[in-house]
Amino acid sequence: MQSENRRETAIDYIHSLLRFGIKPGLERISVLLSRLGDPQTRFPAIHIAGTNGKGSVTSYCDEIFRAAGLKTGRYISPYVIEFRERMTVNGEMIPMETLEEVVSEVRRAAEGLEITEFEAVTAAAFLWFAREKCDVVCVEVGLGGRFDATNILPPPLASTIVSIGLDHTAVLGDTLSAIAFEKCGILKKGSAAVSYPLQEPEALAVIRSRAEEEGISLTLPNLEALEIFEVSPFGTSFVYGANRYETLLGGEHQVYNAVTALETVRLAASRAGWSISPQAEAAGLSRTRFPARLEVLSQDPLLLLDGAHNPSGAAVLRKALLSCPNREACIVGMLADKDMKEVLEQIIPLFPRVYCVEVAENSRSASLEQITALCREYAPEVIPCESYRQAMDALLRTLSPGQTGLIFGSLYMAGAFRAIK
Repeated sequence: MQSENRRETAIDYIHSLLRFGIKPGLERISVLLSRLGDPQTRFPAIHIAGTNGKGSVTSYCDEIFRAAGLKTGRYISPYVIEFRERMTVNGEMIPMETLEEVVSEVRRAAEGLEITEFEAVTAAAFLWFAREKCDVVCVEVGLGGRFDATNILPPPLASTIVSIGLDHTAVLGDTLSAIAFEKCGILKKGSAAVSYPLQEPEALAVIRSRAEEEGISLTLPNLEALEIFEVSPFGTSFVYGANRYETLLGGEHQVYNAVTALETVRLAASRAGWSISPQAEAAGLSRTRFPARLEVLSQDPLLLLDGAHNPSGAAVLRKALLSCPNREACIVGMLADKDMKEVLEQIIPLFPRVYCVEVAENSRSASLEQITALCREYAPEVIPCESYRQAMDALLRTLSPGQTGLIFGSLYMAGAFRAIK
């Protein structure tokens, strides 16, 4: 019972900071970490920014480093199932007692500062990684890059920009070049850069320019050295250079995420003096799992869960779905501040029946009436559902062996749907 109370105390404090909203800027996190002894300076890091694929690339890198025998930290957001997913060491989530300890220290250090939730979590994670003496920490940016709290990191071993698309346009700008400029804020003199190989030219031009301004090298995966053998919801198989690799994460985009991770790891290793074999690379890629990224919840009927919530993510999801047989029904819920129309028009026409839900306990959710009305522009049968359970039961009754179903629209729904049996 005492342990349960501690869990509520730590996480309730963190969530209480939502009242301060999102406040980009490095002033508060700089003061906070200074009071904590600047833990971000006590471990080497790789830093990953972009619109889609950050979590996958971060996880691929973490697993490869671990397979090579390094002690790794990983910092991601948001979580899907449990809050503690956000920070791991050697693949293990932070123990609840340790979370309570570091959050208590952050809380004391934050006295007099109106810090945000993300700043508190970032500070707690960096404090833990430093105390664990991690050999390398793989850090995913929260929002943007330039003014994201994680950008308090000193120049990392590698700074990686994954696929850039339109998302968070109210904060980051409404053009690819504006968004790329914010993401490229993580590129710093004294580091080295890697880019996803299929960037839009507008975004890639900004990445090249920013790297040149900082006087750092820019590496892109060599697509001439890539041969893709298999792509399905169940994983991929490909050759890159002289080596063959497989992933558990499905969809062609995961091949490009994987080679981006390979180049990131190789660059970091060369700068740090580590030896990472092709066998470690292959082992790391092959054991990487990440929830709600074209995740297979059942094989027959095929039921997929995906967090796609912006136009570029929807385009990747659509491409993967086109290879799936007998698409019959889907569940969708979205946040109202997303570009719902552009997402829905890519996915909803693929399914004759659609079940709509609100994103539970999220004030940013599109209303049931709003999401239902939008979906009716693209599908012949659209059914509003009052709960996740009602929608899931209806979807499972609809699907027959050999058919495909989908749950998508927001990562904030993923944990709840994964838990429904």
